[in-house]
Amino acid sequence: MGWDISVSERIYHKLANELLFKIINGTIPMGSKLSPTSALVREVSTSQDTMRKALCVLIERRVISKTYRGYFVTDDRQIICDARQQYIEQETARYQAALLKVNCNAKIKLKALGG
Repeated sequence: MGWDISVSERIYHKLANELLFKIINGTIPMGSKLSPTSALVREVSTSQDTMRKALCVLIERRVISKTYRGYFVTDDRQIICDARQQYIEQETARYQAALLKVNCNAKIKLKALGG
């Protein structure tokens, strides 16, 4: 039997999710400009490269956009709701896989409420 001890989630993905959570709960308002990357790097004590990768993840999800003036959060509520649902589905799949490892065949299906 092989060992499954790999760490599949990268730090920049965790950081992107933390930024997404701040947007979802309103700490970072929709339509607002993000703090400069240098300030974000200091705030989270990470590298410029890690922060850049996290921001790129959110750009790919269309949660933020980059302009010559900086990074801006979308003002489209549906995009935020879709990103939240995508996160829920990914975490549900991860949890399902963990359940299978301990021989639990429970089926879990979650959907975001509200939004």
